[in-house]
Amino acid sequence: MSLFQLAFDYAAPVFLISSPVTSYADQIVSIHRSRSSAGFSLDIPLIMLIASILK
Repeated sequence: MSLFQLAFDYAAPVFLISSPVTSYADQIVSIHRSRSSAGFSLDIPLIMLIASILK
C-alpha cells in the first residue's frame, strides 16, 4: 500500500465527517462575532438539504 493510498484512506472519512460543520464555518464565525443570528442565511441549509437528497 502506498503512502498516498494510506493518507487518502484516513483523510476521506475525516473530510466526510467534518464537511457539514466546515460548510457553515463562515456563518458560525459571523454569528459568534456579532452575538446575533441575524446574519444566518436560510439559503445555505436549503442548498445542503437538496444536495443531500439528490446524492
